[in-house]
Amino acid sequence: MTDPVDDLLARRFPSHKELLRVARRWNRSGDPDDLDRAGRLLAALTAPDRYPTALHLWYERAFNLGRRRRPDEAEALLGEVDRLFGGQLDEDAYGLWGRLYKDRGHAHLDAGLAQPPGATGRKLEFEQAYQEYAKAAGRYRRACDLTDTGFPEVNVAFLVFVRAGLATALGLGAEAAALEAAARDQAAALLRPDRRWERRQPDDHVWQLATRGEAAAILGRWDDAVAHYLAAATHADAQPYFPQSMGDQLRRVTQGHDLLGRPAPPELADNLPPLRPYLRPATGT
Repeated sequence: MTDPVDDLLARRFPSHKELLRVARRWNRSGDPDDLDRAGRLLAALTAPDRYPTALHLWYERAFNLGRRRRPDEAEALLGEVDRLFGGQLDEDAYGLWGRLYKDRGHAHLDAGLAQPPGATGRKLEFEQAYQEYAKAAGRYRRACDLTDTGFPEVNVAFLVFVRAGLATALGLGAEAAALEAAARDQAAALLRPDRRWERRQPDDHVWQLATRGEAAAILGRWDDAVAHYLAAATHADAQPYFPQSMGDQLRRVTQGHDLLGRPAPPELADNLPPLRPYLRPATGT
């Protein structure tokens, strides 16, 4: 049986676009064999004798490494690509880079919350989370200059907000106040009536409703947050996995509020039935 990657590489195409479509399809498959095929195809396509200047191929290659649970390699590759392109990447690449750091921050936050208040290990995990979230915010800020979708901005608002909560837990009162003020300003900007929203993907309008919900949640405007999240999760164009993604992120926002000593209303989960399974209570403050 012919290897599909070898078969594609042996054929001639007018550009890299058809091959990119194949790699994208494999990358978003749940089949580990498809992910392996995408990784091999993208490694070949980004070689010097193929398409080394096609940024989207590099993005898909880094995305593939992330899907295959190789985040350190994905981060190293993005650093290499950033140098290759002279620091001129796109929103997707910077967003993926930020997501790698954000996921590390989440892991340290969860490890810290799992330990009792006052434990040395809790403090060390919170410090690590604080640093990883700062690096994530830096990458998302670079994406903010390249798009008006609202997605990088809400990530920056969230990351600054949760860092404010961590700073509070670490006894950095003045820094916590400054970070919270900055997060609130960023979130409020996303809720301005005159805010313009760019749409790049067919489902962006659904995620932009969720973005407004997240911004309202950061501000503690819980009724507005519930309204926006319900509109997003029940939208006719919402996919089955949308509520989990929205619920997981809202849970992180509530963890930030917990760390600041202002827990979300106890009825929040009951008011959001589609998100309720993913709004698990924070482990502690």
